[in-house]
Amino acid sequence: MTSRARSSADAAAARLGGRSRLVADQLEGALPAMRAAFGTDLAAWLELVERVAHATAPGPGATLALLRLDPERVRRTGLAVLARWVDATAAIGVVAPPLAAAYVEATAALVGSVDAAWLDALARETLALRSGGGWRGDRVAQVFVAAAPRAATSRARPKPSSFRCRRWSRSTKASPARGWPRSRASWRRRRSPST
Repeated sequence: MTSRARSSADAAAARLGGRSRLVADQLEGALPAMRAAFGTDLAAWLELVERVAHATAPGPGATLALLRLDPERVRRTGLAVLARWVDATAAIGVVAPPLAAAYVEATAALVGSVDAAWLDALARETLALRSGGGWRGDRVAQVFVAAAPRAATSRARPKPSSFRCRRWSRSTKASPARGWPRSRASWRRRRSPST
């Protein structure tokens, strides 16, 4: 690693560490393994981590999820695939940073093991579900993202097309009316107005 690349990586690490003490501690522990795995690409990796931190601000959870990924696995996957996933995260973060954080936390472990096109379709569908309006659209999108790891490991994984993801979201417990425990859904029907 050249001194210029080292200084830009150190500057990026300092900016990330300044966001949160939790992030600083995680970065301090992960930086040696990252340096060994990425070499001259360390600055590019840290730039992607900064973009995720910015898209999911103010909470540190998504940044921590990304920093906890195995650097060797990310290196094998490639920074181009990771950059594509970060672009999808940033697109969600423009609309709803908490939803982008949920997307990162749910899908960080899937990067490299699931097709990047499937993750892109998941991000597009998440935005489409959120645009459904109000708290309900946001809730449906949150539940949809939370179900992504289970869907990715199931045999009937939806194809990476928006139509199939939308059909999957309707066929599972992604809607709040179906996602609530049966007792709560029946409670809404049984409840009579008080007099």
